[in-house]
Amino acid sequence: MRTVGQNDKKWASVRLCAGTAAVALAVGCAAAIGKRYGTRPALFRPPYGNYDEDSLRAARSCGVKYVPLWNEEVFADHWDYREGDRDVHPGDIVLSHFRGRDDGKGTMPDVIRHFMKLVTAKGYAVARLEDYL
Repeated sequence: MRTVGQNDKKWASVRLCAGTAAVALAVGCAAAIGKRYGTRPALFRPPYGNYDEDSLRAARSCGVKYVPLWNEEVFADHWDYREGDRDVHPGDIVLSHFRGRDDGKGTMPDVIRHFMKLVTAKGYAVARLEDYL
């Protein structure tokens, strides 16, 4: 089973787009994913976590049902936290990125190992986001 979500084609901050610009970004990306994988995404991750009513309407017009926001972001060599306590909690959504070796240290398997080491050390299990929507 493959999970396909989307943000936008250009990694723009969709909160800076309004009306038809937000719709164009969301529709273009959803159409490309639909063509490639045979189904449009039901999840939309707003780039940088930024969104407004226009971007939510645009996403909804493409069939998006959920806009999950993350609590932490894991990289091969560090974690970024949205909360002041800088800790992982049960139920947190963790975003992972691998932008290539030129932008950070390590590989995607390194990111996964870094993530699993902290999560399992805390006694947590990993679950699919879709199972909780």
